[in-house]
Amino acid sequence: MCSSDLAFGGGALLVWGGEVIVERSTFTENQALGLLAADDGGAIFASEVSVTNSLFNLNESAGSGGAIWADISFSSVNSRFEGNEADDGYGGALYLSGLTHVRGTTFTQNSAYDADESGDDGEGGAINQETDCAGFLVERSTFTQNEAQ
Repeated sequence: MCSSDLAFGGGALLVWGGEVIVERSTFTENQALGLLAADDGGAIFASEVSVTNSLFNLNESAGSGGAIWADISFSSVNSRFEGNEADDGYGGALYLSGLTHVRGTTFTQNSAYDADESGDDGEGGAINQETDCAGFLVERSTFTQNEAQ
């Protein structure tokens, strides 16, 4: 279990150029609140992320990806994303820009906000997929009370 970490990007894990595999784990109340540009991925900031049977709860980023920021590939199987928040960006739970596959995963009360009131609304209360060049598949998953504003 990773909890209550504070970082400039990837509140619990920051991995450059590698794959992160998360199985049967809990990430709670991690924060990426950097004062510079690297404030994305409240719990994890990495290129490739695979999540199985895990919980991401109450993680926060000052930028995008309240729980996870991944730019090459992301997969989630039988996991939960609850109450994660991207304060000034995109993807309350997930910010993704690569190949994505989500199966049997629950997204509840995640939020993306425009905290600096720049006029650019937050996008993707649960998931923000930033590119149209990658595959995006969601199956047998549940989205409840997610919000972008």
